[in-house]
Amino acid sequence: MRMRFKAKLLLFTLSVVLIPTFGLVVFFISNFNSLTRFSLEKNADGIRQSNKEFLTNLANDKARLISLQFKRAVDSVTIFGKAAQRLVDDSDELSGLDDVYRTRIFHDTLIPYKGALTNGPGDSVNVLIPPSLAQRVRARTFLRVSSFLNLLIGPVFESYENNIFLYFVGDRADPVTRAFPNIGLATVLGPSLDTLFWKDFFRDNVPYWERFYTDKSFHDGVMASVGSPVTFDPPYEDAAGQGKIFTLFYPLWNHQTNAFAGIAAADVSLQKIVQNLLAVHVARTGYAVLLNGSGEIIAMPEQADKTLGVTTQTIQRNGLNYFFRSLSTSTDKGIRAAYKTIMTSASGYMTVPMDDGQTHVLVYASLDPINDTSYTTDSWKVLINVPERETLDTLFKTYDAITARNSNMTAISLIVVAVIVAIVVLSTFLIAGRITRNIGQLSTAAEKISRKDYSFELAIRSRDEIGDLGGAFTQMSREIKGYTEHLEDLVRERTEELEKAFQEISHLNDKLKDENLRLSAELDVARRLQLMVLPGEKELASIRDLDIACSMNPADEVGGDYFDCFRSNGSVKIGIGDVTGHGLSAGVVMLMAQTAIRTISFMGEPDMKRFISMVNQVLYSNMARITEDRSMTLSLIDYHDRTCTIVGQHESVIICRADGSLQVENTNDLGMFVGFEPDISRFIHECKVRLETGDVMVLYTDGVTEAMNDRNEEFGLRRLCDAIVSCHDRPSAEILQVIREQLRAHIGKARVWDDISLLVAKQR
Repeated sequence: MRMRFKAKLLLFTLSVVLIPTFGLVVFFISNFNSLTRFSLEKNADGIRQSNKEFLTNLANDKARLISLQFKRAVDSVTIFGKAAQRLVDDSDELSGLDDVYRTRIFHDTLIPYKGALTNGPGDSVNVLIPPSLAQRVRARTFLRVSSFLNLLIGPVFESYENNIFLYFVGDRADPVTRAFPNIGLATVLGPSLDTLFWKDFFRDNVPYWERFYTDKSFHDGVMASVGSPVTFDPPYEDAAGQGKIFTLFYPLWNHQTNAFAGIAAADVSLQKIVQNLLAVHVARTGYAVLLNGSGEIIAMPEQADKTLGVTTQTIQRNGLNYFFRSLSTSTDKGIRAAYKTIMTSASGYMTVPMDDGQTHVLVYASLDPINDTSYTTDSWKVLINVPERETLDTLFKTYDAITARNSNMTAISLIVVAVIVAIVVLSTFLIAGRITRNIGQLSTAAEKISRKDYSFELAIRSRDEIGDLGGAFTQMSREIKGYTEHLEDLVRERTEELEKAFQEISHLNDKLKDENLRLSAELDVARRLQLMVLPGEKELASIRDLDIACSMNPADEVGGDYFDCFRSNGSVKIGIGDVTGHGLSAGVVMLMAQTAIRTISFMGEPDMKRFISMVNQVLYSNMARITEDRSMTLSLIDYHDRTCTIVGQHESVIICRADGSLQVENTNDLGMFVGFEPDISRFIHECKVRLETGDVMVLYTDGVTEAMNDRNEEFGLRRLCDAIVSCHDRPSAEILQVIREQLRAHIGKARVWDDISLLVAKQR
């Protein structure tokens, strides 16, 4: 089916307009969206950094605040404990001060209660002697001496607002109690009135306190780490309704009998200490929890119970109820995965995918260490948990607003494009009508010419290319008519000209054959000369300290790569280089370099920097004389007693150690191109590398790393290093063979554009 030219022109114009317009619309919309995402991501990075700093500072501040509260509690019980220790030390002297005990502040009015001895509710200080000890004279004496604590127990209690109970308990034999405030211990204990403190409560703690005072090695270790005899008992629910509390013990010691003498202790409200922590609200649902050094949850708000996925177990110890909740038992995979990191580092910030489908930010900081019951330091931690999306809430709202605005702008843009396309279609239709009328005349004229009718005149008045075409068409018809009338004469003239040209071409072809034979012979001689000066197997085998193998494959008949290895003046000289370009002239420069290096080496020049500078001067003057615009990269290595001194700029020197580790020495800073400047001495530097038995040194030219496969992928330094590591324990010839095989496999059927040279030296 034929399509009219007018339709084709209209279709072409629409394609030219619509395709770029559609592409531009898509480009601008996509670019705008990309720019929006990029901007939001950058803002998100900034917000994340700000949130990280804020949450880290918040966790550290809360940790410092709770540490300060604990320190105040420890200081409070330490003051009370030191005073009690003085009483124990001077108990014999104080027990005889009968007149002192008649004064009101030191006098205890003991009242029998169910076999026990206690005092009345009107006294500020509460005392108790259990029923089994009520008749013991020593117990009464011990209680009377402890009345000196009445001076201190009230002020110490009031010095720290979180104290809920301060008390003194005697030794194993007579565990009498003096406490503040007066809570009516006899009534509170009820059925447990006849229990003995060290038999029925905290009996597991006493051996550690005794060891603290008797075992010098244990004592030195503890004092070196924490410096205080105070121990910390885990939090528990107070039977008197004070909520979650913990107990601090200051153990006392009788230095005369070298025996445990009781404790000074304080029950402290943990609820009051951590209420500021539990009140933390980050974003909408973020919260803070308090952990001990084993990951057990000491305190947490109600909302943490669901997100942390922990269960609560009740454990009884020393007659007290302990509630056990640990991150290690969490049902949430994210929390369990983060548990080990939280426990093994003092502080940190991490993002963790959790089972609720959100990524959460976990920030934690450690409190100052405290002594647990066994004098092991326990480092508690403050942990803040907040969904990351909530910290970026403002950013997401901004993104939604931009997206909505972008949709409106896209709709408006599409409407504008549609209007423009309609205008273009109408304009194209009108213009195409005028153009096709003139083209129609040209089509009619062409049909007449095909029928050998040259008698026509075109009436095209367009002042453009179509008008010019019409005039040319008319002129062409006239010339064709003239040619047809004189065709035989023209054929004869052209035949004579072609015969003459053929004779000249045959003569030139004979000359070119002779010239090609001559050039081929010259190239063969140059290639043979180049291969002749390369080190042979016998020469390489004479170097007993190194196992050396090398090869060169030129891209043309004559290559521009250079390498050499020979003994000279008690050391081994190794060189590798690459002349710019390849072909005959590159091979000549390579031969110049080889000759200069050998000559200077046999002259005995020991300084490698001067050595390569002299090579440069020789090449520069020679290339100036032969007017060749060439230069070459060149690295020279002086090997002596397992030490390689490297100078000159070329490709990196790869060292593969006997254990398979790699050392890549970059030579860019060791010199510059040779033959480019008359004096390069100021650019030359050297480095030294020591080879041990089994170490492999590989030198190569850029034809190796820049070799392309049919997908335009370079072989690269990484593949070269991997090939060396894969066979570094083999002889150098096998290492060379493996590299060449992997290189050939990479190149495949692609063309080799540059010379390929390799030298492998292995320390024997």
